[in-house]
Amino acid sequence: MRKIKTENDLVEMLVQATLTDRRLPSVIRTGSRTYWPDITRDEWLAYADPTTRVRVQPTSSDIDEYYLVIILLLRLPVDDRRLVWLRSKGQSWKRIARKFRKDQRTIKKIFYAAVRLLFLYVNKK
Repeated sequence: MRKIKTENDLVEMLVQATLTDRRLPSVIRTGSRTYWPDITRDEWLAYADPTTRVRVQPTSSDIDEYYLVIILLLRLPVDDRRLVWLRSKGQSWKRIARKFRKDQRTIKKIFYAAVRLLFLYVNKK
């Protein structure tokens, strides 16, 4: 786990947690599964398919930080929690302001106050 010395470190940790959340496998499994045996591929079948997407799996330290961020966010009120999570995901201030039906400057103030509150909670321990 990283040291949180400034509020910017906390914001970076929040952003990293949202990236980890995207890398985790989906809760809902789509599609059907088959139980065919594994097939050994010949050399001529070993080429890469251009439509194949590679998922980067999060490391155990990423998941530990993710859980820490989730626990920290539970200390905030629900609206502040949603605001911090949306901003950490990279949503623009304008879009978040529309979602909450408030002015962008008010949303920024609420966000920075919530980050400050989390930072004080982390450094209190």
